[in-house]
Amino acid sequence: MARMNRRIWLWLKDLQGKTREVFDVNGVTVTVPRDADGDLRYVLEKGRPYEAAESYLISKYLPVGSNVVELGGCMGVISAVIRNQIGPDARHIVVEARHDLAKLVTVNATRNAHPDKVQVVEAAIDYSGAETVSFSVGRNAHVGRVSAQGGKGSITVPATTLSVVSAPLDGEKFALVCDIEGAETDLIAKENSIFEQVDLAIIELHPKQYATGQQAIDEMVSGLAAQGLRCVEQVENVVCFRRD
Repeated sequence: MARMNRRIWLWLKDLQGKTREVFDVNGVTVTVPRDADGDLRYVLEKGRPYEAAESYLISKYLPVGSNVVELGGCMGVISAVIRNQIGPDARHIVVEARHDLAKLVTVNATRNAHPDKVQVVEAAIDYSGAETVSFSVGRNAHVGRVSAQGGKGSITVPATTLSVVSAPLDGEKFALVCDIEGAETDLIAKENSIFEQVDLAIIELHPKQYATGQQAIDEMVSGLAAQGLRCVEQVENVVCFRRD
């Protein structure tokens, strides 16, 4: 019922011509068109907190001039926060599985960036070895994830890995910003060498997606610690790891 009420509220605002497509959120300007995800548009229209934990940690810990690989671009709000933090010249690679969202990410990630400093990769992070994977779109743009079951509401998308998408950085150090709905467990377990290039990692955890619960979190923390990345702060389920 609450979701229906939100949709009706947006519909009425649309009819009155009172909805917006440009928003100031988390200190940046972003574009979210009227035909974008209704749940997320509602949050923005109401001026409610949006990815506040990620934005806070990015603003506090991400150094100016850092190259960034962002996994899970969604609508590009966090992409815009990253660009605001790193400045116009640093390189920013964003991975987003959904084509419609990737187009929106491109708009928001490239604002205030110098030419050729942003690359948007349309794919999902996956370590099964398959060229394509089933991606469950979910109830809103934030909860899409790789799904072995497929089925209704799923799409087929290219698969990639952190090693592949970060290759254009040619071995340069980078910061990792990651929100991939549970796939972070495989990412950390299977990307050993690439984490040698990572000086900072801001990772959203998804405990409900972990079959082994706290054990999975402990293994991720241990895996990052083995690469020299230590937890410096956690806000809600978003954790910031920094190289010693």
